[in-house]
Amino acid sequence: AEFQRVEAALSEQQRARRAAKRKRDRQKERQRRLRREVEEKKRENDEARRRLEGARGLVQRLREEIERITGEGRPLATL
Repeated sequence: AEFQRVEAALSEQQRARRAAKRKRDRQKERQRRLRREVEEKKRENDEARRRLEGARGLVQRLREEIERITGEGRPLATL
């Protein structure tokens, strides 16, 4: 009887350890997934920022070109 009680306590401890390990593993996997998502969003944002900066530069060059051609800056204030 004593042996069975010790055996039951041991297996309970093993179950608790395994459950804790599963929980840790799930948390680590969740962290990895979130980290990947954050890195992906960061790349998307950087790409969007580069496109936006390129577009701003293009708008500025077009503005300057129009001003150079027309010799006027005022009508372009709306651009």
